[in-house]
Amino acid sequence: MKLRRIQFLLLLVIGLMVSCSPHGGYKVLTFFFDGVPQPGKSHTALPIADNAAKPLGNAVLASAKPVKVLPDEFMHPPFFDKECTKCHDKSSATGLAAPMPALCYSCHKNFKDKFNYVHGPVAGGFCMECHLPHRSDNKYMLKRQGTALCLRCHNKEQILKVSSHKDIGESECTKCHDPHGGSNRFVLK
Repeated sequence: MKLRRIQFLLLLVIGLMVSCSPHGGYKVLTFFFDGVPQPGKSHTALPIADNAAKPLGNAVLASAKPVKVLPDEFMHPPFFDKECTKCHDKSSATGLAAPMPALCYSCHKNFKDKFNYVHGPVAGGFCMECHLPHRSDNKYMLKRQGTALCLRCHNKEQILKVSSHKDIGESECTKCHDPHGGSNRFVLK
């Protein structure tokens, strides 16, 4: 019991030391919480666009498009609408209302049903390898923009060795490839 108190106090002291600057505080808070506003950014919400959640009888159907809230910031509609229980369940061991990827597929289409071949993370049900669940600075709730996202897993040198890639320059991968799947094993569009 005494060791836990010491560990907690040590963690608290480190957290306070790192959080003395706005940037340091932001880093500490985002480690523990989603949705922490970035220092120096305006935090006034803009009017909700027409792509927000839409009523459907007694249920609410969340749009597949994220709601743009602040300049260069996108929010997942259930998060924006503070409908945490659509995805989270306190009584669950994982804290989620359903296991992944079933949780995502409760609102979004299951790409395994649409394509003959699916991209590795999609096949494994790892949506959050590319997408953030609450908010993002990138369209489609992506962790990174464009090719930078693909190069987290794919090796650029190996890609450039493929003859069909020899003249691609700085082209976006999604110009030719669908990031979710396709009719062939190279998920070409």
